[in-house]
Amino acid sequence: MERLRFLDSSKGIFLVMIMYGHLVSLKYEPAFIDWMNSIKVVGFYVVSAYLFTFSKSKLSSKEYLIKSFKNIMYPYFLFSVFIFIFDVTFSLIRNGDTERIILIDITDTLTLRGIGTLWFLPTFFLANVLFKILLNKKKFILIISIPISLVIGLIFSQLYYFFQENTIVNNLLSRVILVLGKSAFAFYFLSISYFLVKYVKGKTIETKFVLGLLLTTLNLYMSVNNKHVDLNKFQLGSVPVLFLIGSVLGSIGIILILEYFYWKWNLNLKRLNYLGENSIIPMAVHNSFALIICIRYVVGIKVVEYSFSFFLKSLLGLFLLIFSQTLITKVLMKDRFKILFCKR
Repeated sequence: MERLRFLDSSKGIFLVMIMYGHLVSLKYEPAFIDWMNSIKVVGFYVVSAYLFTFSKSKLSSKEYLIKSFKNIMYPYFLFSVFIFIFDVTFSLIRNGDTERIILIDITDTLTLRGIGTLWFLPTFFLANVLFKILLNKKKFILIISIPISLVIGLIFSQLYYFFQENTIVNNLLSRVILVLGKSAFAFYFLSISYFLVKYVKGKTIETKFVLGLLLTTLNLYMSVNNKHVDLNKFQLGSVPVLFLIGSVLGSIGIILILEYFYWKWNLNLKRLNYLGENSIIPMAVHNSFALIICIRYVVGIKVVEYSFSFFLKSLLGLFLLIFSQTLITKVLMKDRFKILFCKR
């Protein structure tokens, strides 16, 4: 299938939102960060739903499983090894609690909790594989699985907090519950987006643009009234339903707007397209290897209340982060390294 550049651009924008969220650390977050938090991760599941609606692949469930494992889980374990080596080395240099670092990194990797931002990859893998399996069966089964997955996610998000006591068994259980619960949410986001996208797919490009503006505005209103969202930590905000609905609508809205400019104005956001096309690398790397800590130090970003000065510094930091991720991605995508990511 020919690449749909507006989807690459969408992934690039969602990725930049994730980077910015990790770069800044504030006591009180302004409205636009609440908005970004509502869609920055969910957007990737929605893009996946878009690709399913356009795909003409006839892969069986088994073939799709193998392909997805190579493209998603293989890099997951590969980056886990790189980050593990760095964490241990950095801890030894700083005379830190190296044994604890080793235990946490190994446990997080093997339970699929993931080290840092690597948590996203197993949830993406599990949600996509389950969706493909059900898509290959009767659609009725897929439809009824949407509310079931949502209920499972909500139950696990509450169950997770019952296993916070610091014991070996509880630590393992909490990680497994976290992974399964977020995967259930990921499946919900992917599945419901699939049917919504199928509905709007046949509309005119102008209708899609207007709908995109409406959905984006609606999600902005929802996100402002539902603060403190962080899917990674099962934080769905003060009014979870606003996140569970608004995140999907907002993500679709962004994509529809970009689709309009892509077809009508030949929009070509080269750097965003590049990051979006190879998003698995910056997703895994940008918040690892103490990179963001170094950028914060260079730019002078501290944990403060939001101000115009902080905004300018954070933009400079974001530019440095995007530049570094583009450079790292270009290095790792050279022919000699492509085999590491199952790319030929």
